Order: sequence, then C-alpha cells, then structure tokens
Amino acid sequence: MTVSFGIASLVAYPAYYVREMVDLWPKERGGHCTFDNSYRKAFKWQIENMDMLYYNFLPGYWTWFKRYGALYLGSLWLADNLGMLSNCNEAFNSLEV
Repeated sequence: MTVSFGIASLVAYPAYYVREMVDLWPKERGGHCTFDNSYRKAFKWQIENMDMLYYNFLPGYWTWFKRYGALYLGSLWLADNLGMLSNCNEAFNSLEV
C-alpha cells in the first residue's frame, strides 16, 4: 500500500502543480496569463525548466503530503484493512471472512 501510494503520488503531483500554476499563480500585468490558460503549455514549461535532480519537478510535495497525503494514505490503509477495496461483499466480522 505504501509503495503504490508513493508511486501514484509522485506521478500525480506534477499534474496537481500544473493546475496550481495555471489557476492560482499571480497573473502578469493586465491580467494576462503566462501560459495562456493552457495546462499543456504549463506542463511543457515545467518539464523544460526542470533540473536533473528533480528539485523543480516536485516543489511543495512535502507540504502537500503533510496537509493531505498522510490523511489520504491513512484512510486508504484503513479502508483496505476493513475490506472496502476488495470485491467481497461479506460483512467484516462474518464467518465467511
């Protein structure tokens, strides 16, 4: 569970950051968006300006993890332990389980 959450969050976090770049970053003078409100242009800019140590690829990841990620990981783990992620519809404490 921890490895799959780690891989999924490292892959999905840059998409979250691209949304933040387009929607939440301050606009240029006159209200003009740097990326012309295009997520593709923002992602392209992010990839082109990324250094090889991935420092610019995941900025603010640990802040996001402390705020949302740890709670999400804990709730996924609890749901898996309770059997909510399996196809079995039996009760948690039933004899069939």
